Amino acid sequence: MSNRTIIILAIILLLIPVLDGTTLSEYIKEAYGVSYPPSFGGGTYHYTDGLVINDKTFDISGYSQTIQTQNLTIGVPSNVTLKIYDDSGSALRSASLFLNIRGPNASVQNSDTSIQYDISGNTIVQDPHHFIDTVKGSASFSGKFAYVTFIITPGSKMNTSDMIVSAVDNKLAVGYSLVVDAVSFTGKTSWDPVNFIDYSHQICTASEPCKQICGNHVCSPGEKLQPPNK
Repeated sequence: MSNRTIIILAIILLLIPVLDGTTLSEYIKEAYGVSYPPSFGGGTYHYTDGLVINDKTFDISGYSQTIQTQNLTIGVPSNVTLKIYDDSGSALRSASLFLNIRGPNASVQNSDTSIQYDISGNTIVQDPHHFIDTVKGSASFSGKFAYVTFIITPGSKMNTSDMIVSAVDNKLAVGYSLVVDAVSFTGKTSWDPVNFIDYSHQICTASEPCKQICGNHVCSPGEKLQPPNK
């Protein structure tokens, strides 16, 4: 028997269903812990709709790709959905968006604004520039696919930014994809005290700093805004 014949037979054996329909390759993966990180269409299963922004679909199956910049309007909720393939099934742990990437290299380290949705239900936001007014994450599953949606309402202007999307499974395997020139936040700010004739009566009622930009600073609990200098 030739070496080529042996190789072909080995491939066939890997595909033959064994153990209640599980293929030998899947059995080996489960038995020896072999798995692949989550992907957005570029892993073991290819697809071209890994990212949806306000009903527009984008192929993010590559390590890096450029899309037409999508503007998220300040004060208006926008939907960003990630379609994530998890080779292990519904074992996704979290999914994240990294924004406001600055510097010579597009990397997570050069992003200072991020949104992470933990499958347990928590949405964690890092937003030192107060670009984001509100955000809510959610997830649904279908077979080996997870669909993670972020409903983002921008609160202030953010210049065009690359976006890094990532997903982590329960074995801490991480999948990434870089989307160049992905989004910008523009439009009228959600609340601008300059547009009020008299806003000295406006009081911040939050129990902790509320992250809303009032003029050029962040409101403190109970703070009264002062009229602008005339």
